[in-house]
Amino acid sequence: MAFETTFDASTNRLTINFFGLIDGPKMKECLDHFHGVVPQLRPQFSLLTDLSGLLSMDLSCLPYLEMIMDLCRENGVATIVRVVPHPARDIGFNILSKFHYPSTVRIITCESLTEAQRALDYSP
Repeated sequence: MAFETTFDASTNRLTINFFGLIDGPKMKECLDHFHGVVPQLRPQFSLLTDLSGLLSMDLSCLPYLEMIMDLCRENGVATIVRVVPHPARDIGFNILSKFHYPSTVRIITCESLTEAQRALDYSP
């Protein structure tokens, strides 16, 4: 499995975990899955992206990743927390965010899932 998503309706939080080596077809599968999850989201939802299990993500993933970001923006994402345990695993998420999310979306990058949970539980 290349990814796993969970949605917690009580917190309006979508979590996506990436695992192993991700290529274009796997990311397209993730995008297709996202289309099924989107109807559950309410405006102002939070997104937790965990890259702890990611080994690498191929450049062919880019168009699908951008479409996922656009779906999140269009459906009212308010907070994005990313777990990036090693800077090399960022794979350009921060740069892409500047083009796909408005400045009002709160984006936080953490080194651990524990740190990410604290960031999600914090309400400014």
